[in-house]
Amino acid sequence: MPTQSLIQVLEEILSINQELESLAKEKREVLIAGNIARLAEIVQQETLMIKRLGKLEEQRHATVERFIAQRNLDNANGFTFSDLLTHIDHPFERRRLENLQQELVALLHQLHQLNEINQQLIQHSLDFVNYTIELLAEEPVEQIYQSPKQADRLPYQPQKRSFFDTKA
Repeated sequence: MPTQSLIQVLEEILSINQELESLAKEKREVLIAGNIARLAEIVQQETLMIKRLGKLEEQRHATVERFIAQRNLDNANGFTFSDLLTHIDHPFERRRLENLQQELVALLHQLHQLNEINQQLIQHSLDFVNYTIELLAEEPVEQIYQSPKQADRLPYQPQKRSFFDTKA
């Protein structure tokens, strides 16, 4: 039955998104700690989960298409989840689908917020790295003021303190 299949697929989608939420929280802590090795592991896990979500989304779409075809419903203008719910005969299945929808919407909102925070943390880290590189590669600033003792010596010659050898 397509309704039971849809419930199973949505439950799997919810489960994977819950795992993604857990990883997003861990990623935030890893970004703060600067643990690059663990960050790479998390990104790899997320990639696998996102691929799995893509396959589940295809299954969900096929299940909804079967449901529409079995009921001879019009799909020309698109078929929303709310439209689908109006055609579910069993109250238990309808209620379960409504609950899954609400849980998924709330979870996806939470994931979006966590991802925004993580994106900001990554951006701050990149800004810091860029600032550090600029400091290391910066050309020395010519000294404007010289004490009278230094004025008697040869003209000011700045020492190169650049970390990177620009002549190479």
